[in-house]
Amino acid sequence: MSRWNRTVTLLTPAEKYQDEEGGWHYGEPEKREIFCNEYTIGIMAMSHLRSSEVRMANDNAPTDVGIRNEHMLQVRAIDYQSEDRCIYEEEEYEILYSTGAGEMRMLTIGQRVGNQRPEM
Repeated sequence: MSRWNRTVTLLTPAEKYQDEEGGWHYGEPEKREIFCNEYTIGIMAMSHLRSSEVRMANDNAPTDVGIRNEHMLQVRAIDYQSEDRCIYEEEEYEILYSTGAGEMRMLTIGQRVGNQRPEM
């Protein structure tokens, strides 16, 4: 049963602008809070992590170095506009991939080694 009792803040990339000296900068990202349902990480996501560990143990180049899957969130498709970052439970995450069709999307979010806690 879906409760829709959690929220996630989607971050829309900021506009790039140029200062008087010619340097390029990014402004603050736009924030948009939407309702979501949290799901546990499924077996497919866990097997993907395991296959990355096997590649590292065999000295093969891992494809997802520094990424940890953290949460899967169900959102309404109408609310999700292909953002690639979000804030969930006061932590910043990258949206690793989104799946689904119709009215719902499942977002798998995770952190990279360089993600820092956002100022709120």
